[in-house]
Amino acid sequence: MTRTSKAGFRHLIQPLMMICLLTVGASGLNSAAAQSRATACLAQMEAKGPGVAAGPATTQFILALQQELAPGNWNKPVMVGPYKVTFANPGRNPSLWSPDDFDKLIPAATVPQGELRKRLVQKGKGAAFVGIRTPSDEHKAVHPFTKGGAYLAPVSVVVEFGGLTDGREAVVYLYNSTSAPEDLEADFTAPVEIAIKESMTYRQATMAMLRPGKYVHSAGLQMPLPYQPGKIPVVFVHGLDSAPRTWENVYNELGAAPSIREHYQFWFFRYPTGEPVPLSAAQLRQSLQAARAFYDPKRKNKSFEEMVIIGHSMGGMLTRMQVTESGDAFWNLLSTTPFDQMAMPDADRDIFKSCLFFQPQPFVKRVVFVSTPHKGSNLASGGAGLLMDRFIQSPVAIMGAAGNMANVVVPGISPDFAAILKEIPTGLDNLKPENGFVRLLQVQPVHVPCHSLIGTQGLFRNGKPVTDGVVPYWSSHLDCAQSEFWVPSGHEAHNHPMAVPEFERILKLHLGFQ
Repeated sequence: MTRTSKAGFRHLIQPLMMICLLTVGASGLNSAAAQSRATACLAQMEAKGPGVAAGPATTQFILALQQELAPGNWNKPVMVGPYKVTFANPGRNPSLWSPDDFDKLIPAATVPQGELRKRLVQKGKGAAFVGIRTPSDEHKAVHPFTKGGAYLAPVSVVVEFGGLTDGREAVVYLYNSTSAPEDLEADFTAPVEIAIKESMTYRQATMAMLRPGKYVHSAGLQMPLPYQPGKIPVVFVHGLDSAPRTWENVYNELGAAPSIREHYQFWFFRYPTGEPVPLSAAQLRQSLQAARAFYDPKRKNKSFEEMVIIGHSMGGMLTRMQVTESGDAFWNLLSTTPFDQMAMPDADRDIFKSCLFFQPQPFVKRVVFVSTPHKGSNLASGGAGLLMDRFIQSPVAIMGAAGNMANVVVPGISPDFAAILKEIPTGLDNLKPENGFVRLLQVQPVHVPCHSLIGTQGLFRNGKPVTDGVVPYWSSHLDCAQSEFWVPSGHEAHNHPMAVPEFERILKLHLGFQ
């Protein structure tokens, strides 16, 4: 803009700014300063003529508007000086957010690049924001699987000015960037960067492994965004001594891929990894069933019926237990007396039944195993594993402390019945090749299509990988896998850049794309 045009523009908006100082109604902005800024933005849009407002003007307008009037009050038309501003009602349009879905909107460009390896943005119309919902009991009642009802969402804001009534009306659209048209401005990484700073740290993950009783109430399903009924859930399950943030790059990059974000939503399962694998698998099973009961009680949502689970390391063992059948086999590891003939308190019966008797989850249709020790790992039996095992709190203690697991109460084990087990194994015990649980699980059929992603460290023998540094190839290999993808990485194979295209390929295959 030239100096002359800038002067002309100031001459145009100054009278309008004076008008806004005098035009404060019941449905309008209450602060003259805020209204003057918002009015100036609208005047700039008016000067440009009818159509979609430019990104900078959109950003400044939203900032000025919410300074005086929170997004929760945008559901009704707002008078900003002489202009009427209406926010589009999403109705049944899944690509639109409602203004009251957020407590605050911040420009995505103000979020600095942090830990993620890629900043994934989309250029187009409008402006990119991060929508922030703060935690509260009220929000948690609506979104029980987000963190305290809170979430961080990518929002593409579009302002259409003029063309209605007397031309002094603006309509604002708050698009869900993950579902919106590809010609809109979007920043998919900014919400993830903020979320990482607020997520469970690796230090906390280590404490959860060593003292699972302290973290047992934190186990459960975590949704970074509100449930999206038309999208297939992909559930990420972390491994030993880890946390959901291990998936941060995978989530960031898959969530920005147009062909993936259109069809999928991403969830995480968090659990204290020092507890026995069967208990963690039961918590995952109960969490998924609780989500099904809450979001799809009539079981009519076809997208929920196509769930995919991706598990890393120990998380792959939890994943396998969602798609296999137990029969009496796991109970028989503990007792020669049939389960239904065993005299025990009802509380004990419930927890053993949930951990040791299970069917394939009917809504899980595909799984991906990443660096999974199907046959165990010698490191769990070696010196380092034995030393670590000494520091892990006995899971007997956490049974008594177990609380609400995704809205399902897990009772404690009585001391008398615990004596049958002598010493309940830890999560690390369940990774030892000689462990009875490991030997049994590895021969149970997987009832859905499965895939393997395996780290190689670049080491091969007779044309096959040797180990990823933690899990040997003889343990991570599955004969039943539809595909096996080798990554030149260590145990954290999912974090290698080559892993994301493979996940994308599998998810497209799941949709029926070849």
